[in-house]
Amino acid sequence: MIPRKTKVLFLYFNRGMVPLGPAYLMGQLDEGCYEKVFRAFSLDDQGEPVVPEDIVTLSPDVCSHTVISGYETIYLKLNSRLKDILQKPFLSIFGGPHVTFNPFRRLFGKKKVARFVQEPVEF
Repeated sequence: MIPRKTKVLFLYFNRGMVPLGPAYLMGQLDEGCYEKVFRAFSLDDQGEPVVPEDIVTLSPDVCSHTVISGYETIYLKLNSRLKDILQKPFLSIFGGPHVTFNPFRRLFGKKKVARFVQEPVEF
């Protein structure tokens, strides 16, 4: 039996290009183990995130977000909408070039699974 590939969805705010850091990270994932998908999202007229239409079909196992300061509320709303739309468990990963907010504080009262802190890595 061949194991199913883990579906990793990377969502980014549409500014006309894929952010280089996440593109590099996705390139490092083993093709044999992961199905990798990039999707841009936009904001509606009220400034609310619009979930891409094919998300349900993609049915990701991991939703990855790169967040810059000032956009944290948008990404948290987007992640909440994903939970409502997908109706299945998935792992959410928040990171970015300078994440200066604490999602656990913003999600106070919500179920928390784990907290990861970056450690120095030698290659």
